[in-house]
Amino acid sequence: MKKTILMAIILMFVFPLILQAQRQWIHHEVHFSKIPKEYRSKGDADVYTKKGKNVTVRVIAGPIENWKDRLIVNVIVQIREGTKDYTFLEKSEKVTIMAPKGFEFVTYPGSQDWCDKGFRKPTMKTMDVTKTITGENHGWIDFQDSLSIGKTPFSSLKVRIDGKGRDDRGNAQLKGTLSINAVCEWKK
Repeated sequence: MKKTILMAIILMFVFPLILQAQRQWIHHEVHFSKIPKEYRSKGDADVYTKKGKNVTVRVIAGPIENWKDRLIVNVIVQIREGTKDYTFLEKSEKVTIMAPKGFEFVTYPGSQDWCDKGFRKPTMKTMDVTKTITGENHGWIDFQDSLSIGKTPFSSLKVRIDGKGRDDRGNAQLKGTLSINAVCEWKK
């Protein structure tokens, strides 16, 4: 009898607290192993990074779409050669982030209903960062100085633009971590 009363109390008071909405950081690794030549590019598939040459790298992330069971983030990377034959590599992909098992996404910073749910003014916007690289660079370019956790979808981001051979076949790459402070609640 005492165990039954105790279980009833737990179910009445504790269980509803578990089912309430929770804010949590959702992290998702992104890796583009190839960035193909853009079909409108006049140049070849090789980005030429040598002394005195410039290459512009642009990364766009957003907008974020909420489908309840998943968030979808459009990620675009563009690599544009500034001289020679003006090679242009580009990849655009919709990255899917699944809700934790048993939960669904309610809202996230930057969505229309963020304030309606009682949260502060939305802060996360579509990210659009550009860097110009001068000289030879076959390593990873870190975009950390262009990111702001909670205000940009990426918490870490690196891009590689050049290497030996054709850059559209694996030399040009993007890797990073999408981090979104989403509100999730138990599926009803």
